[in-house]
Amino acid sequence: MKSIRFLKTYLIFLSFLCFGLNISAQGPNRPYLEKVSIHPTTGDITIAWDTLSAPERPAVDEFILYWYEAKPSPNYIPFDTVSKTVLSKTYDYVNDLKMKYPGMPDPRTTSVGFSVTALHKTPESISLQSVRHYNIQVSNTYDSCRSEIQLNWFRYQGWETNNPPNHPLRVYEVIRIHSDGSEEIIDIRGSQDTVFILRNVADRDIFTFYIKAKRNDEEFATSYITTRITGMPIEPAFITAESTQYNSAGLAEISFKIDPSAETYSYQFLGSSRPEYAFVPLGDFNIYGDTVLTDIQFRGKTYYYRLEAWHICKNRITATSNTATALWLTLKQEGPVNLLQWDPYQDWSEDAQYEVFRKIGNADSAVITTIFDPSATAYQDDLSNELIDGDVCYWITATPVSGSSGRSAISNMVCIKPESNIWIPQAFTPNVAGINSEFKPFFSYPPKEYVFYVYDRNGAKVFETKDINAGWNGQLANGKPASEGVYVFYLKFRTELGRLVEKRGTFSLILP
Repeated sequence: MKSIRFLKTYLIFLSFLCFGLNISAQGPNRPYLEKVSIHPTTGDITIAWDTLSAPERPAVDEFILYWYEAKPSPNYIPFDTVSKTVLSKTYDYVNDLKMKYPGMPDPRTTSVGFSVTALHKTPESISLQSVRHYNIQVSNTYDSCRSEIQLNWFRYQGWETNNPPNHPLRVYEVIRIHSDGSEEIIDIRGSQDTVFILRNVADRDIFTFYIKAKRNDEEFATSYITTRITGMPIEPAFITAESTQYNSAGLAEISFKIDPSAETYSYQFLGSSRPEYAFVPLGDFNIYGDTVLTDIQFRGKTYYYRLEAWHICKNRITATSNTATALWLTLKQEGPVNLLQWDPYQDWSEDAQYEVFRKIGNADSAVITTIFDPSATAYQDDLSNELIDGDVCYWITATPVSGSSGRSAISNMVCIKPESNIWIPQAFTPNVAGINSEFKPFFSYPPKEYVFYVYDRNGAKVFETKDINAGWNGQLANGKPASEGVYVFYLKFRTELGRLVEKRGTFSLILP
């Protein structure tokens, strides 16, 4: 049963084929394509064909050329009709085909199928399609790390052994076109090969190739050219750590200036607790041009940074910045004196100078000193004569002595709240040299809720005040001078931080 069903199907198919192609049985001989070739430099498409003679077949009057559209559905699209005397034709794709057939792919960049039929006009009959031929498409890739160019191409299709004129594809020649226009066969590949790798290519050079497919009778078809300009990305001639500062979160921000002509984009950010120690990676970044990088870890001390550019192949470092110092300022309070300390700035290839800034309360900040000694690491700020109203904040900046534009290191800001330190004399003498000397305590910062008492040896109060600027002038409550001797004081006040302080003690009144 199966064999009967198969026979019926085959007969139906055969009758349909003969009916639809009056063509095959009665039309002219089926032509064959010789080749489809793309001129390597002009991109012109040459299509060559021929037909076998058979006395019983009608003579050929014309040939019809088709291109094969695979999508959206397989279809042969005619694009030219030529005289029977023409067996080869060359087309300029842009001027001859693209405008008329915008859907036709560009054979200079892709592989396109072509075929041909033979036409007899009276009575009208047409041959079967020739075997479809595809031109050679070639492309290249460049591995700069290995200094290699790889050529890839699609096999020439159409020279199968069972098609006339039975001259199969033999070899592919890989041809390089030099800058002077001369050509060189740099390799010969087998008929099944589609890859060639050119090794040890020179940097910053132009390489132009095309592929020539050859039959065993030396007929050939060529691809369009493919060109590659070799060249490693330009390495940065310099990376400069320009400035450092701290953001509101206390994290160091480092500004780097990078050679604008650099094409390298792979960088590594590094840091170290000491400039003489090894620098450890803090992060890898793709960077294009000048940049600001933030150390996402809070250090709480002076820290050092660098930026390195990596070769695109990640096999070596191509450039390293100078060392950027993120200055960390500390403060120690010793009475009315605030001691500022820091580490010296490192690696500007020149000495640094320091400016010390101070801000009290809501007042404007001001430079209180400039230090030209690059090895300086401390400064004492004496606030004995300052009226303190609010927090006292400090920071320092380091700049090159030469004043190189844009280069600076701004330390963190460190602040203290006023906390009164007290100095109480052990003795005093009133009316010395006409000056009415007074006995009173002295504060580094003005206290709050202030009261001050003086008692004689019998416990009698001789003086009382809530005015921080007032003191005992050595007189009793009745206005008479007190006698020389030892007296007692009592002091109570509240500090800026709200701490209540009480002090008692003795002092001597010494008459002139």
